[in-house]
Amino acid sequence: MPPCRIHIPPGPAGGRLIARNNFRATALGFNGTPAFATGPTLYADAPDKATLSQAIATARAES
Repeated sequence: MPPCRIHIPPGPAGGRLIARNNFRATALGFNGTPAFATGPTLYADAPDKATLSQAIATARAES
């Protein structure tokens, strides 16, 4: 899988984007990366492939 690339705008807009994302992550209890949310389930670390695949399948089935 290719790496994920994000674009952070330069200047104040980039600062606001980072602050907003940090606020949201903190509100969810995340304090680092990686962090994932699938449906109501939060992962504050890197789950193994089987766990993540099952979480995604469950979230899809419930939506």
